[in-house]
Amino acid sequence: MVGEGEKFTLNAVRHGASTQPLAELLPVVPDITRADRRVIGFGHAFERAWPYELTPEGESSKVVRLREPKGANAALWQRLPGYHFAFPVLRAKPLATTLVRLTNPELARAQEAMPLLASHFVGAGRVLFSGTDEAYRWRSVFQGAYERFWVKGIRFLYEGRLASGSGRLRLRLSEDVVELGQPLQITAEVSDESYQAATRPYFELALERPGQAPRMVRLEPVEETAGEFQATIRPSQPGFFTLSPADPQDGKTDASFQVVAAAVERPGPVDLAELQAVASVAGGQLCRTPRELLDGLKGVPSMRSTETYRTPHAIWDSWVTLALIVSVLAMEWWLRKWFNLL
Repeated sequence: MVGEGEKFTLNAVRHGASTQPLAELLPVVPDITRADRRVIGFGHAFERAWPYELTPEGESSKVVRLREPKGANAALWQRLPGYHFAFPVLRAKPLATTLVRLTNPELARAQEAMPLLASHFVGAGRVLFSGTDEAYRWRSVFQGAYERFWVKGIRFLYEGRLASGSGRLRLRLSEDVVELGQPLQITAEVSDESYQAATRPYFELALERPGQAPRMVRLEPVEETAGEFQATIRPSQPGFFTLSPADPQDGKTDASFQVVAAAVERPGPVDLAELQAVASVAGGQLCRTPRELLDGLKGVPSMRSTETYRTPHAIWDSWVTLALIVSVLAMEWWLRKWFNLL
């Protein structure tokens, strides 16, 4: 796990430095020219703090999952104290995954997500790169997020070694906990007996659930990456599942995930196209803003109607009944007085 700082990083990644072999393991290509031009060094920083922004891959990654569910996690990353320093990079390496992008327009590019936090595999291990060393600023405001970030980062690197298996097969899952009906992406990096990228028409995994017969999952090759196969499944049953090679000769590597019941309501983003389709079925319209709602109400026709209800009155609700009762009580009082019975 590599954290870039403003004091020693530039000299450590220069060509010819004694640490250059370590710099070559990074999932990014450092922009040394821009770093020199900006006179990066101790005491130099941005005039303002820039917020963190997760990439789509980062929203699905376990290593930057500081809170559940995904929507709450993305909102937490935007609320974290921003960074005043970030080491400039030219690009992410071909097989690297950008988890958090640069938001400072001086370092970011509109065409692509420039990595602030990225990861990739080197052999059977993992490398996690952080372009800033200011995560310590989270501790005073979000101590739990600060602790989870470092714990998950170390666990991510350690599990990379555990998941290497025989070295010929590596399995990756987009999620370790997925809701019913939601997609789960499965990625397998396969090597042949000579440890070269495998060339096969497909690769099969066995999907097992306790108490049920295994089901075969077919992974298709990824055109851009030799030896990589992918498939997307949508689990239809809750429980714990395990993926392992259908052919034992491919190794003993496996990957596990849990399927849980879907939440009643999901955090955004809102699927406006789907809402528009639902509204149009009943002849309605989708109002995206309060102004559109008020304008739409003007077009709703009046459905005013008048209905008369007759309520039957019981005998004790009548004035005649009241007068009769009063008369009887008055007569009783008069007779008692007349016969001196009071």
